Amino acid sequence: MTLKVIFANRKDCFDRMGGDTVQMMKTKEHLEEQYDIEVIYCTSPQEIEKYKDVSIVHIFNIQTIEQTLEYIEVCKKNGKKVALSTIYWDLSHAYYIDLLSKLKVFNMDNLSKYKNVCNKVRMNVSKVIGKTKTYGTDTYKELRRKALIDADILLPNSAEELGIVANEFGIPKEILEEKAFLVPNAIENKEKVDIRNSSSINVEGYILQVGRIEPIKNQLNVVKAMFEDKEIPIVFIGRIGNEAYYKEVIKLAEKRGNVFFLGELSHDDLIDYYQKAKVHILPSFRESPGLSTLEALWCGTEIVVATPEYCPVHFYKFDKYGHQCDPYDVKSIRESILTAMENPKNVELPDAYKHYISYENAANITYSSYQSILI
Repeated sequence: MTLKVIFANRKDCFDRMGGDTVQMMKTKEHLEEQYDIEVIYCTSPQEIEKYKDVSIVHIFNIQTIEQTLEYIEVCKKNGKKVALSTIYWDLSHAYYIDLLSKLKVFNMDNLSKYKNVCNKVRMNVSKVIGKTKTYGTDTYKELRRKALIDADILLPNSAEELGIVANEFGIPKEILEEKAFLVPNAIENKEKVDIRNSSSINVEGYILQVGRIEPIKNQLNVVKAMFEDKEIPIVFIGRIGNEAYYKEVIKLAEKRGNVFFLGELSHDDLIDYYQKAKVHILPSFRESPGLSTLEALWCGTEIVVATPEYCPVHFYKFDKYGHQCDPYDVKSIRESILTAMENPKNVELPDAYKHYISYENAANITYSSYQSILI
């Protein structure tokens, strides 16, 4: 008998596609490919009530919390089990960087020491002007705590993510662990892709960064870090996420020279760039864990990521397979890039790791989690 599951997400998940949308769509694709299961998309709580024969609703996201809670309420009212993919990380640095960018402060070098003060001021101002649900407030935490407690099972993308939601929302970790299934962020099997020579630039031995051009991704600090090393090309691939920030990056890149902006490319085209890069860097202020890092690693490229405060380094073994940097510190960024180039780890990923970060494995764990609440 076919198992029917509803996938519920924010109402604009297909109009404004993000990592949560990709995770949801790929999970659906591989669940239906591997199991006798039918997945139905819903983007409003009212839709759920139409499906009387569906016993599990899988909700993606706790950032759009009000809609998530509406989904959970409808599920409880109609006797449906709730699976919740938290898709969360410590946002304190991201909100701080966002605040600085709104103030047109794009020089992030060594500004971490002001983060807590700025976030406290921002939170107090939000309370004064009536924005009681903003990040860090008591209401913000209470709403997410309720969702985490009411869900029947949780599907975080790493052990670190589970620890963060437990700590940030005041729930003993052991309580959440009892109903948690760790589903790794996954990538497509690159061995199935027809790799083609897609490079539009005639450079070699370059530093590559794949991701939206915006303050959180930290491209400006990469250019600053490597400003004096002009002989090393830098290649940025990704759409513009913040126009003002992009202009700052362009301005500094033109002064340095040997920096290339290629816009957004298809995943198949990216593989050629990963394989020809000397190192891929993602010094973000928040990642969980960064799909471009996983893709670069799969392609055999040296990787540099931010330290564990900013992404789940240990769960994805980036400490074993890559190099780390402090995203606020341009000296740290430069040293990590040069170390990766001059003393590469030359990683050959074991098949077990490749399987672990595959969508096939993510679908297996997800299906097992459903079985646990059907019993």
